[in-house]
Amino acid sequence: MRKLRLLHLRTLNSLTCSVKVLTDLSRIFPAKFIPTVGFIQDGGVGKHNNPVDPVYWESRIAFDADPDLTVSIGSGFAQQPSSPRAPSTRHGFWDGPIPRLLRSFGTILVAQNNHVEHLNRLESLPVDKEALGSYFRINIPFEYQPALDEIGKMADLRRETHLYLQSQQHILLAIKQALRSASFFFELSEMPSFQGRWYECRGSIRCRSLNAQALVCDLAQKFPSAQFLTDQNTNLGNLNEGDLCIDCGIYNKAVKFPVYHLGQKVTISLRLNQLYRRKISGFPNSITWFVERQRLNADFGEPGHSNPKEVFRRKCDCSIPSVPTRKRSLVHFDRDFRKKHRQSIFT
Repeated sequence: MRKLRLLHLRTLNSLTCSVKVLTDLSRIFPAKFIPTVGFIQDGGVGKHNNPVDPVYWESRIAFDADPDLTVSIGSGFAQQPSSPRAPSTRHGFWDGPIPRLLRSFGTILVAQNNHVEHLNRLESLPVDKEALGSYFRINIPFEYQPALDEIGKMADLRRETHLYLQSQQHILLAIKQALRSASFFFELSEMPSFQGRWYECRGSIRCRSLNAQALVCDLAQKFPSAQFLTDQNTNLGNLNEGDLCIDCGIYNKAVKFPVYHLGQKVTISLRLNQLYRRKISGFPNSITWFVERQRLNADFGEPGHSNPKEVFRRKCDCSIPSVPTRKRSLVHFDRDFRKKHRQSIFT
């Protein structure tokens, strides 16, 4: 027991040191050595002070898709003058190799530079126009960067932050609407059927929100003409409360649309009004991507011995047909447990 207690204390000590190093500034707290781990330091030191590029890379590796929405929040930056003053004479020591090297290293630590590089990269690639509209950056510009221990500037920083957020209400509203649109996603109900000249894709639009009923009802009330559309302007129907399950509140809207081939990239968007239209989660993507993700082409079933072609045909547990009493009680237990779990989240 003594050895286990010592091991537990060592583990807690290692975790405490890790959190301290990851949350402190490296200029004040140097790299920390942890036994069995090695030297660790603040992850913001270096190229990835703004980790937006690693986020996109990891999302493509883990999910084979870009993030539906990226919100990057900075801690403020010193705004460069629009017309820098050109020196007329040399500055002697400040033009030497060591000061230039230090200034170059200092630019790496500025997170705003990573944002500008990422934005330029998205704008230069035609295939990333959708990603450009799903990337938001909130960062407060200052005339100069205050020192870390300059406590007298706290009141000014609080006032400037409040004024900045008031001037960026349009961006905050766009983030809110983007989050709502990304709450909806598409699932295929069956393998696409060939109709002679095109493939007919049948599926459903669902909602991943913890309170899908409140989200759908709020959108339907504020935007009565809200509807789902494809990039070919195929109308998939309006967003309304009629597609909500009365018992459990699950949102399930049956849709169908044509594609010329399974490799064709499509986009399903939620149009709230004539001025606002944004893609839902998982798009743009090809139908083949959805088939592989749902394993609808697994002729011998999934590793869990379930038939993927039958999984998505049922709307929710409330629509299960009559079964023997013992099994029906189990189904109602699962449904009641899910309702209690959803209620406990909001209480």
